[in-house]
Amino acid sequence: MGIKRLLTRLGWGGASVETVLQDSPVLPGGSIRGQVQIEGGEVDQRVDRLTVGVVVRLEDYSNAELLRMDVGEGVLVGSGQSITRDFEIGLPWDMPVTTHRGQPLKGMDVGVNTQLHIAAAVDPGDFDPVAVALLPAQEAVLDALAALGFQFYAAAVKDGRISSEHAGIATTRQGSPLFQELRYYPPSGSTALDKLDVTFAVDDTAIDVVLQAEKLEDMMNDAVRTSRLFTVEHADARGTDWQARIRQWTESLPTRR
Repeated sequence: MGIKRLLTRLGWGGASVETVLQDSPVLPGGSIRGQVQIEGGEVDQRVDRLTVGVVVRLEDYSNAELLRMDVGEGVLVGSGQSITRDFEIGLPWDMPVTTHRGQPLKGMDVGVNTQLHIAAAVDPGDFDPVAVALLPAQEAVLDALAALGFQFYAAAVKDGRISSEHAGIATTRQGSPLFQELRYYPPSGSTALDKLDVTFAVDDTAIDVVLQAEKLEDMMNDAVRTSRLFTVEHADARGTDWQARIRQWTESLPTRR
């Protein structure tokens, strides 16, 4: 994938740049690999810095940059010359995911942004979407929810700490300043909850699964929210009976009066 465009501020006949990504989809804790290709224009031009970064669209539609790296400094692009720069960006373990079994998760927008720093100016760059698949433990949880009749309807990424959104829940695995919520409607006929949010905090050894049930008592009162944390090591992900764990917890919730 890639978007070719003229370098801004360089005038008519300027060079063009295209970012080509490999290995789609990628996994949390893995890497995004790609290549930036610059095609020289009609005149020699100098790019002071060439950078690529990973950008995530937040719930409020602003962009948050998770990381950025240099892939070239002081690059002189001759007329008609082709220059390529390879890059590899390591992703955090708690990287927001964008697909479940090949289906995009509504509300998610993650990509690589390429920026050119030219003569004290910064070109805002392009945005190449990146598909981020689920780790086995995450996939097992979402598969269990689907089997239990929960219906996914949206995902969102928030800026902040998981503990600030979930009373009584403390996880030390959140490595990035962002966290993702996967939002579900409960099975038809449920009287214990009206919505369910799923959040993952992941490191290289284990995953914390934070579930938050939301129940509306009536139109005059605020929603009642109850959170629960489950922890599983990556090696035990497939051997965990997530359907039983989730069912037992939801059945323990008080039903609507």
